[in-house]
This record gives sequence, structure tokens and C-alpha cells, in this order.
Amino acid sequence: MYRSILKIALLLCLPLIATSGKAAEKSEPSMARTPLIIDTDMTGDDWLAILYLLADPKVDVKAITVSGSGQAHAIPGGLNALTLLDLAKAPDIPVATGSETPIQGINHFPDHLRERADQLAGWAAPSRRPEPQPDAPQLIIDTLQASDIPVTIVALGPWTNIAHAFEKAPAIAGKTERIIAMGGAVDVPGNVHTVPAHHKKNNTAEWNFYLDPVSVERVVRNSVPIDLIPLDATNFVPMTEEYFQRISQQPPSPILQFALDSFKSWKNRDGKYTWSFWDPLAAVAVSNPEVVTWEDATLIIDTHMDSNAAGTLTRNSSGRAVRFATTADKDRFYDLFTNGINRYVEPDVM
Repeated sequence: MYRSILKIALLLCLPLIATSGKAAEKSEPSMARTPLIIDTDMTGDDWLAILYLLADPKVDVKAITVSGSGQAHAIPGGLNALTLLDLAKAPDIPVATGSETPIQGINHFPDHLRERADQLAGWAAPSRRPEPQPDAPQLIIDTLQASDIPVTIVALGPWTNIAHAFEKAPAIAGKTERIIAMGGAVDVPGNVHTVPAHHKKNNTAEWNFYLDPVSVERVVRNSVPIDLIPLDATNFVPMTEEYFQRISQQPPSPILQFALDSFKSWKNRDGKYTWSFWDPLAAVAVSNPEVVTWEDATLIIDTHMDSNAAGTLTRNSSGRAVRFATTADKDRFYDLFTNGINRYVEPDVM
């Protein structure tokens, strides 16, 4: 009798065992997260790009390096990066600061814009207040060399730190998966001329490439694949009042409040938004490349610092082969970015 009952029980369990086995066979291993270095000049849109990447489950931010040759000054920019890490509850990611000047030339943002970036939209400095590492290029080198797999560099500002790192340790090119950068303008006008009281009338360059075009030219000498998110694509994702109202309705969190405060600083004196989601589009495209339309091209950059075309990208068959984004899916981007902000909401709040 006992044997009969045991036999029946085993027979009843067999389908479950078989089903469990098939499920195990079909289950896929978890996808490895893409290791990243974020190189940034800590502008207002960089802040949100960084927060998006810190919350993206598909990537693993290994380090943040701050370029002082962009909008924020090096030390305030480094401290502001620490503030963002505190907000994102990721305090262990190392931060380092770089040079205050480009590799060549004296191109720079107007002082009033630099001061605004230094202030981080009025948010308080981090409570821990450690000094960021002073050598951003070395942190890039160390992070690449320590990684078991190639690392992607996300460039959100001038390429000064990256150029110094590649010149100091050329072998790191072999440890770099690719550089994905917000920078340049290919088939559209630039945006340097849009800043009032700027000292040069440059109608063709974008700010990140205008500030230090020599660094871009030196980096592209390497064989590292380059994906550009230029103004051609970012023009498709403007900040609007409609989007502000949409994101205002999202579940509350410190990150949401920070984003809302940041957006308010994107308005001009007439109360109209004048910014696009420049760097956030590059951040979203890291793990969602379908959010933009890509085109292969060979480009050269104007490195004549005394001209009104410094930083201008031009199609040229003798140039560097890159992939660049020509357009962006606005609705898809808004959805992805909103979801990224919402990842910071605690489950009980949702």
C-alpha cells in the first residue's frame, strides 16, 4: 500500500518536475551591466543626464570625472557631482576634477553661466564634503585599466580630460568599448552664437566642441568607436511647458524635486524654455540606441582657435569615421527619461 501511494505521488510530481526543468532551460542569464565612465562639465542638463545613468539598471557607473574647461569650474563642479551621488544614494563612486583650461586656446563660457553651474540650482553641498580627486585623467586611466571588460566613456562636456588620459596612457584605447558623446553639429547650425554677449560670432559649432576642439581632434586619432549625439538630434527633444507639467505629476521624490528645480533654471527672462535635453538624450541613448536615428559619416573638426568656426564639424572623406544621431524620437525619449526619474521613487510611495 505504501509503495502504491509513493508511486502515485511520484507520478503526480513528474509533470511539475518536467515543467520546472523546461522553465530553467528557457530562463536567460541576467544581462551584464555596461561599465561607464561619465566625463562631464556639470551643466544643468548634465546633472539630469548623470542622475538618469545612475538609475539605469543596464549600466554600472564606475567613475565621474569633471572637466573644468566647460561650464562649471573644476572644484565646484566636483563638489556638485558629490551632491548628485548623495541624492542618488551612490556615495562610493569616485569623483575627480581636471584642468580649468582647454588643451589649446582660451574659449570659455561667459562668467555668469559658469557661476550658475557652480551653484547647482541652489542645492546644498554634500554633507560629507570630501575633496574630489584632483587628477581626472588618472582616474579615467585607472578605471579603464582595472576593468575586466571594455568600458564605455560617456562624454557630456569638452573632451579635455579624455584627451589628457589618452595621451598619458595610449594603451587605454584597447580598454575603451566606445565613446558616446553629446557634441557637435553636423547638418544644422551651431549654438555658440545663441549665448548673449559672447565674444565670438560662431554660427556653426556646438559648445562642447567649441570650447576645446583640439582635444576632440586628438582623441579621434585613436581607433575607439565614437557615437555622437549632436544638435541634429537634440533639436528634436526640446524642454517644453507641456513636459514640465507632465513630470510635475510624477510620484514625489527628492530626485523629482531636484529635476523640477533644475528645469526652472532652463527658462529665459521671458519665462520661455530655451534649452533642449542635450546631455540627457546622450544618456538615454547609451542603453536605448533606438531612441535616435543613426548615420555613418566621416567628419573633420576645425581646430583653428582664432577663427569663427572653431569646433565646427564638416563632412570630409579624409576625416574620422563616426556614427552620429540625425534625429530623435521625442515621445520615446520623454517616456524613457520620465521612467528614469521614477526609478528613484520608493516602492511604498508608488
